[in-house]
Amino acid sequence: MLDLFHKLIALIRDPGPFIVWGGYPLLALIIFLETGAMIFFLPGDSLLVTAGFYAAGGHLNILLLNVILIPCAILG
Repeated sequence: MLDLFHKLIALIRDPGPFIVWGGYPLLALIIFLETGAMIFFLPGDSLLVTAGFYAAGGHLNILLLNVILIPCAILG
């Protein structure tokens, strides 16, 4: 259990390639489900703030985030 915790902390500190390949589709899915399926327990607002922090750090592209997430929120 402790090893899993350390791996999670390491992933948060340095997301590496996961944030690029897994981050965009996962963000899009969560935003779409939260707005469309009315699943209230998904962390939409705090997730967007966290995505903004990663974009400011250079791990995510802010323009690509807008191109992907705005239509997902509207379609949802």
